[in-house]
Amino acid sequence: MGKIYVAATAAQKLEIRTLVFYITLRSLDLDYKRSKEQMDESIKILSEITGKYGLFLKLSDYSIHQKYSYRKEEKVFDGYQIVTSYSISIDMNKSEIIDELIESFGKILIDKEIDTTFLNGYQSLLEDSLYLQAYNSCYQKGELLAKLAGKKIVSVESIEELSSPTPVYKRVNALSKGPDFSSADITVSKTLKICFEIA
Repeated sequence: MGKIYVAATAAQKLEIRTLVFYITLRSLDLDYKRSKEQMDESIKILSEITGKYGLFLKLSDYSIHQKYSYRKEEKVFDGYQIVTSYSISIDMNKSEIIDELIESFGKILIDKEIDTTFLNGYQSLLEDSLYLQAYNSCYQKGELLAKLAGKKIVSVESIEELSSPTPVYKRVNALSKGPDFSSADITVSKTLKICFEIA
């Protein structure tokens, strides 16, 4: 019986043409003027945050309407509900600030819904396939090394993940048609280190 250690990396490149960050802010306040001032302040904060990171801020939808509720069949005025949607394009060269950007939005004193599905949706789909690719590569290398030693793989003793499928962004084309259009190559990789028992 003996042991051999083999490492392999699996990677996949994705080409992203459009990468937009959607944010919806909602506010409910009894006073219309106060709600409006609060929303204006939030827009100012958002603009400062996105400007700091060199990102585009586009106001795609803005609406203010009264919100009512029904109690004992009586219409009761609760206040104003302000709904605002933004789209923010991520600069591929500054992708590392995404977490910090999201954290910054926490400073805004309005209930918020932040959709980051576009960031991790493809990542979860790739993770299993990348793991399998890396495992197969390790196994093939292990079989070859075992054969050279006149032995065979009898079991897998341990599997260590040396890296997670963290996306690496690379800007392909600096030209864009507007804040909603970007081109980039995103490379996602996973590295495994496997210890095989051979005999």
